[in-house]
Amino acid sequence: MSPDDIHRILASEIRIAPSPVFAASVMRAVEQEKRTLPSLAFPWRHALPGWLALLACLIGGGVGITGDVAWVQALEASVTTVSENASALQFEWIALSVLVTMASLLIANILTRKPSQSWEPAAARR
Repeated sequence: MSPDDIHRILASEIRIAPSPVFAASVMRAVEQEKRTLPSLAFPWRHALPGWLALLACLIGGGVGITGDVAWVQALEASVTTVSENASALQFEWIALSVLVTMASLLIANILTRKPSQSWEPAAARR
C-alpha cells in the first residue's frame, strides 16, 4: 500500500453510523441504569461547617452593631490572654494559626464522619 493510497483512504469521508438496533439497545441500557441508580443527595453534613462559620460571623456582626460591650470585652480579654501567653514564646501568630487550623479540621472531621468510621485500625476492629 503506497502513501497515496493511505492518504486517499484517510481523506475520504466515509460515514459510519450505528445500526438502529444497536442505538436502541444502548439507549435501553442507559435508561435502565438511570432508573436503578439512586439520585445523589446534597452533602449537607459537608456544608455544615461553612454554614456554622457564616452564622458565627453574622452573630458577631450583630453583636458589634448592637453594641453589646460586655460580650465584646470578654472576648477581647480572652484573646489578649492567649496572645500574651503566645508572645512570651515569640510564636503568637504561628500558635494561633495552628490552633485555629486544628480546631477547624477537628470540627469538620467530627461533623462529616460516617457512623461506621472509627479511629481504630481495621485490624483492631475485627
